[in-house]
Order: sequence, then C-alpha cells, then structure tokens
Amino acid sequence: MRSARACAFVEKDKPVAACDLDEGRLGKFAEEFGLAHRYTDLHERLEKEKPDLLHIVTAPALRVPLMTIASEHAVPPALGQPLSPALSHGEAASLPVSRSEREFRDC
Repeated sequence: MRSARACAFVEKDKPVAACDLDEGRLGKFAEEFGLAHRYTDLHERLEKEKPDLLHIVTAPALRVPLMTIASEHAVPPALGQPLSPALSHGEAASLPVSRSEREFRDC
C-alpha cells in the first residue's frame, strides 16, 4: 500500500487497474485508490489494459513468476522492493529480464 500511496506524487503516470488473487484485498485496494478496473488474473489484466508498466508489490517468492508473466506480455515491471532477498535467487530472477526486450526497473 505504501508504494501505491507514493504513486499519488507521480505526475506523469497514474495507476489504471489493480490485480490481486484475493478479491477482498483487491476490492479494498481498488476502492482506496479509485481504480475501476479490477482483475484476479494477471494475464487478463495485461491483455485488456496493455499497460506501459507493471508495478509489482508482493512477497519475494512471487516476484519472479509475475516478472515472467510481464515479460510474456512485453510489459516492463517496476519493483517496489528489491528483486530478491538473497543473491542465491539472482539466477532465477534474471531469466525474465534476459528474455525481455523492455527495461526492468527496481525502485
């Protein structure tokens, strides 16, 4: 939520949709940030919205799979936290980056 609140200070880019597997959490988040477009399926969200950027804010274990999905849809992810908690995760985390032609951002 802190990362989403920080987006309020960005003038050029604004969140347009939210995606979460948990519908209750999704609804609460979308209401707080005034997002009408809500998804529980990331593939559907990326296909319909075609965003310029996917802001991934989730547990480290889920980041690489979400980055891989973003890469499949040619959408660069921005990470609100470090990519992985340990250097040992670096090889797996580098796979979606190396397969993508778009820029990845680690905020």
